[in-house]
Amino acid sequence: IPGNNEVLIYQNIAFNFNEWNTISGVFKNDSIILYHNGIIVYQSLQSGFGTLQQNNYQTFLGKYRAANAQYFFDGKIDNIEIWEIGLSQDQIQQYISCPPTGNEPGLVGYWNFEEGSGTIAADLTSNGNNGTLVNGPTWSTDVPNQVCISCNATDTVVITELLSTNSFITETACLPFL
Repeated sequence: IPGNNEVLIYQNIAFNFNEWNTISGVFKNDSIILYHNGIIVYQSLQSGFGTLQQNNYQTFLGKYRAANAQYFFDGKIDNIEIWEIGLSQDQIQQYISCPPTGNEPGLVGYWNFEEGSGTIAADLTSNGNNGTLVNGPTWSTDVPNQVCISCNATDTVVITELLSTNSFITETACLPFL
């Protein structure tokens, strides 16, 4: 429900506890599409959203205010992305397996929480919207492994795997011409 520059969507989603869940929301052309692990679980037309606007308002992730109370997310959060373009379902599924690098067109904020210590979450885009972590954050290496696969015109496959130790393994293989 839009109001006071806030949007609250509640949807019954069967979360897989003790597993990573990916939640994506797309606000585009006066519609809301909510994805759970890359699958559409909610879709609605609702006027009044317009487009993403730059402002000086604080943005809270994992925090909800109601009346005089504040509620904080009790769990692990990784890879938060804010885009100024509406991603397709295929793009959302791609970024679940292979996160952005930070310089993709339309990406306005990306925090991968790989700092390992401290209370600052670095914005990996050139926009510099670093976040302040509050309410006693803890760092964990229990993150999902992510594998990026890409092919180029010479039939080369490059596989990059992000490991929970914040390191990468990259392997290159050439495919036979068929």
